[in-house]
Amino acid sequence: MKTSLGAVALSLLAHAVGAQMIGATVYSVRGAMTPKSTGQMQETMALRAASWTGTTVVAGGRVRTEYLRVAGDSSMLTDGYTLSDSAGSVVVDPKAKTFYVVPKLQMPNLDSAMKPAGLHFTTKLLKASLDSIGTERIGGRTTQHYRMTIVQAVSMETEAPEIDPDALAGLGNKVTMTTEFWMTDLPALPNNAMMADVTARIPKMGPAAALVQAMDSLRRKLPKGRLSVRTVSTTQAGAGDMNITFEASDDITDIKAQQVDAKTLAVPDDYTEGPPPAKRMFGEAPSAAPGAGDRWKASAWAKQLRARRP
Repeated sequence: MKTSLGAVALSLLAHAVGAQMIGATVYSVRGAMTPKSTGQMQETMALRAASWTGTTVVAGGRVRTEYLRVAGDSSMLTDGYTLSDSAGSVVVDPKAKTFYVVPKLQMPNLDSAMKPAGLHFTTKLLKASLDSIGTERIGGRTTQHYRMTIVQAVSMETEAPEIDPDALAGLGNKVTMTTEFWMTDLPALPNNAMMADVTARIPKMGPAAALVQAMDSLRRKLPKGRLSVRTVSTTQAGAGDMNITFEASDDITDIKAQQVDAKTLAVPDDYTEGPPPAKRMFGEAPSAAPGAGDRWKASAWAKQLRARRP
């Protein structure tokens, strides 16, 4: 297998300073997202396409991902690196020597937003399935192929006398989500803190609740302790003459066991914690509580590792 330049650099740096070494799984990642649309959103959606490559290190219950090359829209990515574990994540900017704690995902309740206008959504889950497709060889490894399919119908209704119900008929749409996983016997990543946060917020999501609940339930049925070396997802939604398709893919290659410097999975002590970007996917991003990022600092991480020693 080829060795990524990022992994080699981490190893050489660690040995040069006599750092504390820990066992890790290191691999290269490649991803892409391609939004498409018909109608008025066609040009706007095309501008959101992006692709990237990077290096990921998994060790001690933490994950470090460093993006090496980004093409297209990079608004959701970073020039530095991210650190994550089952409780949260941070984004680190080595050039500025700053970092911020990724805030909890803000999920709007569309029913609450539309209520003042006398409108509400009605949803119906049409399909939710997880199928085992069979085994395939990817990158010299045997994988089990799974396909998750969720279909939901959404319609808009009103009880307001001044609104013609027939005028809303064309605003209904059907959302189809298909995600395919190719899973192999490798150490799985720590539980995704963002997904856990989404799960906790399901009751407050209004019309999106059933779809997210189904997705969460099906994901829990996937084999535990395995890593998906290829993930391909497609989401399709349409209303009237406008249809939107969002395609995303992630591939993991060059997988190897390696010793790495434990400090690469922490934020240097002299970095300053700052606020997250003002705008995220939905509205204003709330700042983390003061000192929330302290546990990511190198000194705190070293104490955690020492406490784990027998």
